[in-house]
Amino acid sequence: MFAGHFEVAGLAKARRPDIPLAALLVATQLPDLLVHRPDMPFLPGDIGALPLMGAGLWEAPTVAALVEGLLVLAGAGAYAWRTLREEPRRVRAWGHSAGVAILLVGSFAFDLLG
Repeated sequence: MFAGHFEVAGLAKARRPDIPLAALLVATQLPDLLVHRPDMPFLPGDIGALPLMGAGLWEAPTVAALVEGLLVLAGAGAYAWRTLREEPRRVRAWGHSAGVAILLVGSFAFDLLG
């Protein structure tokens, strides 16, 4: 399972896996910056007492749902693009892409409906 994540992230074939891994780490923090209210320290332990970060989208549920929906669509589209580009068997690629899209949209719908 983890091999697939490394494959998608480009880590399996990278000469310097530290660069894509660092980019992946930063990419996982970007959604947190969008949704958290300004309560996230810039450095661990709030070293230096720098201003706290966060855009606070949780305070506006409609906007948060719109942004999350766009992220879900972007993720499903990116997966489909990569799968259709790399998989020689088109039916299998479309099936995998549709399955991932259904899971992502279903997760988003359950989030909205509570």
